[in-house]
Amino acid sequence: MRKRSLLLSVLIISEAILASAREEQVKILKDAESTRTRIISEAKEAARAEGQKELVELRKQIQLEKEDAIKDIRRQVATLSVDIAEKVLRTSLDDSKEQTAMIDRLIDESMVSKS
Repeated sequence: MRKRSLLLSVLIISEAILASAREEQVKILKDAESTRTRIISEAKEAARAEGQKELVELRKQIQLEKEDAIKDIRRQVATLSVDIAEKVLRTSLDDSKEQTAMIDRLIDESMVSKS
């Protein structure tokens, strides 16, 4: 009878230890799931922030390249305009009468704009 009582108490203690271990296992699994969820969430947020940062930098770079392209086009247009104006003037001022008429016109325009 004593052996039976001893076995019964060992069985009760074993079941209590096993129940406690199961509760601890459930707690550890919940903590692990919580940690996993937090790590994934933080990684997603970090990736989103990095992506946003890269997007801002790319937009700045595109804007700078656009401005450089516009400046280059304006320089090319100015150069072409000067070249065309020079050719037109050379062609239209071939003789001295045309040159004198042009000089007189420029002087008259200059006088009108000053008054």
